[in-house]
Amino acid sequence: MPFKKNLAKIIVFTAIMIFSASCSRTISTPAPTLLPFPTEPVKATDASATAIPAIIFNETPTATPTEPSLTIVTETPATPTAIYPTSDPTLVTSGMLLYNPATGSADFYSMRGSGYVELLNNYPNWATTWEIYPGDFDGDYITDILLYDPYYGNTEFYATDGYGNIYRLAMYSGWRLTWDITLGEFNDDEYTDLLLYDKTYGDAELYTTDGYGNITLLSRFTEWRNTWQIVSGMFNDDPYSDILFYDPTAGEAEIHFSDGEGNLELIESFSGLPINWELYSGQFINELYTDILFYDPESGEAELHSSDGEGNLEAVHTYSDWDTNLKITPGNFTDLDRTSLMFFDPMLGTGELKVFDGSGNLSVLEEYDGWPEQAIIIPGRFAE
Repeated sequence: MPFKKNLAKIIVFTAIMIFSASCSRTISTPAPTLLPFPTEPVKATDASATAIPAIIFNETPTATPTEPSLTIVTETPATPTAIYPTSDPTLVTSGMLLYNPATGSADFYSMRGSGYVELLNNYPNWATTWEIYPGDFDGDYITDILLYDPYYGNTEFYATDGYGNIYRLAMYSGWRLTWDITLGEFNDDEYTDLLLYDKTYGDAELYTTDGYGNITLLSRFTEWRNTWQIVSGMFNDDPYSDILFYDPTAGEAEIHFSDGEGNLELIESFSGLPINWELYSGQFINELYTDILFYDPESGEAELHSSDGEGNLEAVHTYSDWDTNLKITPGNFTDLDRTSLMFFDPMLGTGELKVFDGSGNLSVLEEYDGWPEQAIIIPGRFAE
């Protein structure tokens, strides 16, 4: 798989975490302890699956063999008005999923190179308790979704087809209710993998996926801080996702490189970081490494830090006039190589798509309105 394409996928998949506004080096601490393999989560059988509450479409699933046939979701979608007019249809580059947990409505949109969006499909009856994570779980470079229900411990993998239709790959029951999920590419294949971290116990499990919704345990860790916020990204020159750990209670952070075999190596530690700033990651400055955007939702201040491929972070731009309490989603929403930002004001139901110029300067590309105040934006390439 081309390296550049690998990097673009990682930016889209990066989860939003909390981080800080400035960095200073401190003495490195030991890497997390590697333990023997535990028992994997249970894949639901026909009998158990029908009893699981809050399944997305309430259909009776088919047991998933090693290489399952895709089960198409046949629910008839609704047809609401697109949130913005459609531009040139040949300019499809990315898209987003707009999920409303208050109503269970989910809208798939393709996005055009100039920031225009077009409705692909609407699903009105999803469960209202899903956490949704975008990744490539079948290897076709169209963004798929992982649905995790922290109330019931159910998880479902769905592939998408580029037209707003989704196909169930696999479903699981019996997952912990306390998992925090971080996605990345932690081995040599072309599929998105899962890092599951439990703050309650301070342990974590790293799983690979195989293109059919099956997961395989790669490694397990223990004695992690139960205060970590975790984000994956490309912090060196190899093709594997690395990990940035941030402790908002102590103002400390660590960058760990991964090796494609489930091992993590501590590269740099940081201390003296501000408390409770939010972290957003993406390729904001260059096309090689993951950069970090720090945002304070109370003051509206923000800082952009660039990484150098060796575990260092350098502040390159500051912002002081942003609105407070924004929901910010990074993603490849345009035809630019750099990651852009979707700003959502839940009080007003309005959105702004802003793009970087390569030096840290931001400009508004497009504006949106009429979004539900509870909306959650999941970025991804949902159109061909």
